[in-house]
Amino acid sequence: MKTVLKAYLYVSIAITTTAVVACFIWYKQEYDLAYKLDKGGEIQRAEIHRTNSLWLGLWGGVYGLTGVTAAAALLKDGSKE
Repeated sequence: MKTVLKAYLYVSIAITTTAVVACFIWYKQEYDLAYKLDKGGEIQRAEIHRTNSLWLGLWGGVYGLTGVTAAAALLKDGSKE
C-alpha cells in the first residue's frame, strides 16, 4: 500500500509541476495579448483575455498547492523511515 501511495504522490508532483508551468506560460500569453488589445483600443476583447489570465493564475496556484502537499507528504513519510 505504501508503494502505491508513494507512486501516486510522485505522479502527482510531476503532473502538478507540468500543469503549473503550462498555466504560467498560457497566463503570460493571455496577459500579453490583453495588454496589446488594450493599447489597440479593443477594450472588450482585452477584458476577456485579462479574465482568462486571472483564471489561469488561480488554477496554477491550485495545482501548485496540490504539488506542495504531495511533496510534504513524501518528505514526512521519508523522514519516518
